[in-house]
Amino acid sequence: MTTYLTGLGAVNGDLAIGSAAPQTPITTIATPQVNLSGTPLEVMFSGLAPGYVGLYQVNAAVPLYLPQGSSADLTVNCDAQSATAPLPPASQ
Repeated sequence: MTTYLTGLGAVNGDLAIGSAAPQTPITTIATPQVNLSGTPLEVMFSGLAPGYVGLYQVNAAVPLYLPQGSSADLTVNCDAQSATAPLPPASQ
């Protein structure tokens, strides 16, 4: 699952303010915690979204056992900040 968001903080690397992120990965210093309806997900990547200014990308592994058609909430926690968003039901 790939999620795009803002506000994940400092990154490992130098980038001029207002510059688009390069194709070479620039990761966040702090790795966010990602939960899908309370189930922790393994974060595979957390960093700047290539080609965008000020946008972060988080890739997390989603377990195969989630039932189709069920709705879920995605929660991302990082550096004492938290955001939750409802996800649409999985397609049949």
